[in-house]
Amino acid sequence: DNSSKIFFTNTLHIDPFRGPLITRNPIVFNFTCEYNLTMKTSLNFALNPIVSSVVIPSSGPEIGSFTVTLAAYSDAQYSVPIQLDEEILVGSNIYLGLFSPNLDGNVFALRVEKCFATPSSNPDDPNNVLFVSGGCAVSDNIESTVLENGISTEARIQINAFLFQGFSQVYIFCDVKICNKTNSCKGCNVDRSLKADLPQLGIQLNLQANDDFGSSGHHTAVSWPMLLVYLLGLLSLKLF
Repeated sequence: DNSSKIFFTNTLHIDPFRGPLITRNPIVFNFTCEYNLTMKTSLNFALNPIVSSVVIPSSGPEIGSFTVTLAAYSDAQYSVPIQLDEEILVGSNIYLGLFSPNLDGNVFALRVEKCFATPSSNPDDPNNVLFVSGGCAVSDNIESTVLENGISTEARIQINAFLFQGFSQVYIFCDVKICNKTNSCKGCNVDRSLKADLPQLGIQLNLQANDDFGSSGHHTAVSWPMLLVYLLGLLSLKLF
């Protein structure tokens, strides 16, 4: 599937050694490089991707410090990052990808403990919607699915795009941690109290409501009195 790959094509010109005699023709070599568009590499080829990063400081000599990145994608393959100026249609799927590029996946795993949305850039905004808690999806008026969490250097979450009444932006915040695979990284711990000092990432998404009710033409607003007069006119035509 070429939609999940990117190709670079170039031509290499090699001139012969310049001396009194030319005994060789120039060499022209065409080549193409192929790259798989993964959650990480696709960000390098996007112009203005929506992305946020945080450095998790060392909590011990066996762990060290790691960078965790959060980005938003429009496809389930996590190969098409959403751009800063892109408007997302309410009801469409948003794929949140989190990864730590320098994390040793044989020993450690990235775990998302909590994700929520607010209408403002303030993560303490009382008007918020929780969609991941204790590492698992929760139902709080929006659809969400945790596709991968706590098993590798990546975490994947799918949500259904929505808007807060009166706002055109949605801010997504996620609390993350690095855990040792020898401990319990997977599963839900919604019954346990979460640490309040977990590293947090945040991104802003621009949303657009769908005002098209099945017709691409212009919609004219009709008042109830106008509609009543119209219906009475139709009734009069039938009577006479």
